[in-house]
Amino acid sequence: MHTFSIIMLVIGILFSASNFRDEIRGETTFYSPGNTSASFVPQHASQTDEDSNFRGAMIYNWVYAVGFLIIGGFGLALLRHYDRLDPLSPDFPYPEDDDSSSS
Repeated sequence: MHTFSIIMLVIGILFSASNFRDEIRGETTFYSPGNTSASFVPQHASQTDEDSNFRGAMIYNWVYAVGFLIIGGFGLALLRHYDRLDPLSPDFPYPEDDDSSSS
């Protein structure tokens, strides 16, 4: 699970970097959702082309990037929480041995 969360974070960071580059360039590539085989063909959108819906394509790409980052971050947070509850984990908070309370 730890490896899966790290991979999701890396994919999210790579998608975010790609989206930053696309925002600066003013061009992007996206795959339109649909049930046909044409949905897997990449489509190009540009800021200069009025018919390409560049803003909609970038929102579509940003949702994927942020989604991967949320999945990875949530997975790591969940693992950290369970590591603190697991007595076999090195992060488990054992109570201090205090001899003064037993006298």
